[in-house]
Amino acid sequence: MFDPIPLEIFQDRTGIVKNDFLFTPNIKEIVSLRNIASVLQVHIMPIEYLKKILFNVSIVGDSSCKVYTQNCWMKRVQIDPRQVRIGQTFVERSKYQKLLEEFPSVFSGFAVPGGFKNYPPMIVVGKTTEGDIALAHYVPTIIEVRKNGRKPKLLDGIHRSYLTRAMGATVEAIMFYDVEVPFPCESRDWEDIRPVDTKPPKEERYFDLKPEFFRDLKSIGIDG
Repeated sequence: MFDPIPLEIFQDRTGIVKNDFLFTPNIKEIVSLRNIASVLQVHIMPIEYLKKILFNVSIVGDSSCKVYTQNCWMKRVQIDPRQVRIGQTFVERSKYQKLLEEFPSVFSGFAVPGGFKNYPPMIVVGKTTEGDIALAHYVPTIIEVRKNGRKPKLLDGIHRSYLTRAMGATVEAIMFYDVEVPFPCESRDWEDIRPVDTKPPKEERYFDLKPEFFRDLKSIGIDG
C-alpha cells in the first residue's frame, strides 16, 4: 500500500524543492501513479531529479542508511530481462494483465514512447479519485549490481520485466553499479518464478528474504 507523501516531507527526504517542478504549482502531495484518475501533464524527468529521489532510497526502518552511496554509479540502459536474476517468487496475473490491457491508455493523450517497456522516467501530474491535484512518478525497472558482483539483480519492475522477457525484447532500466548494501533476498533464475492469481503470504514472496535490507522505495515516491 502506498500512503500519499505530503510535499513538505517529500522535499525534506529528497532535497527536491518546489522550484524543481514549477510546472506543478498546485500540488500538495506525491501519490502512486495508480491513484491518478486523470492525467493532466506528463514531463520527462530531469536526470538530477531522478538522482535526487533514487540516491535517497534507504532501507526500511533506517532512513540514515542510504542504499545508493557516492561509491555507486547509475546508468540508464536497455537490457534483456533474461540477463537479470530475480528475488521475488511470483508474478500476479492480474497485474501483468493490467499492464497489457489498461496501462497503455494512461498516457494515450501524450506523445510518450509507445509501450511500457520503453517508457523513460516521467513526472506525472493529475487528479486523484478525490479530485485533488497530485504528482506521481513513473520510474523504469531498477536493477542492482553488487560491488565486485557480476550478475545484475532485479529490484523493482518484475511484472514489466516478466512480460518483456516473454516477448524476447529489452526493457528500459535504471542500473546501479557497485552497490554495497546487501540485496534484500537471494536471487535466482526466471525458471523459479510462478504466476499466481492470489498474492502469497509475505514469508513466501521472496527467496530467503532478509528484511533488514529491504529497500524503502515508497518513502521517496516510487510505488513498485
